[in-house]
Amino acid sequence: MLSESQWDRYSALLKRLKGLPADQREDVLRSMRVKPEEDPSVLRYVSVYFRLPPEPDRCRTGERIGQFTLGAQLGSGGMGVVY
Repeated sequence: MLSESQWDRYSALLKRLKGLPADQREDVLRSMRVKPEEDPSVLRYVSVYFRLPPEPDRCRTGERIGQFTLGAQLGSGGMGVVY
């Protein structure tokens, strides 16, 4: 589990790397791994994040699930979406 300061570093790295093409992102991460000041745990979490499949980008409003019809999306987070 990451500490609060590690999560802060993780978030900052994600923000920095998200805009880069995958090959450049890997080059940056590779170069960071040899720096003693960089936390290996944080770098592993960042690497895993970029290997995850992308989140679905579809709107499910109006979709039927059993006897229920999804209304407007109310919110979303790490555990799912609330309609």
